[in-house]
Amino acid sequence: YAMLVALLYLLYYSFCNHGAMAFCGALVFALEPCHYLTVRWPASRNDIICATFLVASFICYIHFCKKRRILYSTLFILSYLLALLSKELAFLFPVLIVAYDWIQYKRFKEIVKCHWNVYLPLLIINSIYFAFYHAYAWWTSSNWRVKYFRPLATFSHLIDYSIWGRNPLPYHINNVIWYAMLVALLYLLYYSFCNH
Repeated sequence: YAMLVALLYLLYYSFCNHGAMAFCGALVFALEPCHYLTVRWPASRNDIICATFLVASFICYIHFCKKRRILYSTLFILSYLLALLSKELAFLFPVLIVAYDWIQYKRFKEIVKCHWNVYLPLLIINSIYFAFYHAYAWWTSSNWRVKYFRPLATFSHLIDYSIWGRNPLPYHINNVIWYAMLVALLYLLYYSFCNH
């Protein structure tokens, strides 16, 4: 969750180039009470993992649009793949990319001309994922059917179970400590911006 908030700060900063505004946006997201259950409830961890990778992918896409370096393109695609492996909702991320480009360029022909090399890999990735997802659902039998294919979230739960076992108290204490560290980090970040 702390990584997601830090990435949101970077995303907001890349939009507005103003540190205080980006900090306020990240702070509002970090301290929003409705995120409490998402952070605290282990079963919703896939939402945080997916959002973290999607925000990282969007940041890399914005930097790729500005600098046209292959590193940003690779990180953009890799982050998108990891988000897609954590939750199916990431399947709609290309729509956000097209909407962002539409706002930037205003003309569809100009969008396709400038960013066809981004849209084509996203279309290929989504097609492969769609085919694999449905083949996976068909392959599992009706008696033992796994509803969702989320390997990253499953791996995260496996690590938690191997560390904490069935005792939820250390897990919740761990969440409280991380949340307190997040608030302290945001305070220090804000303090450093006020001094500059």
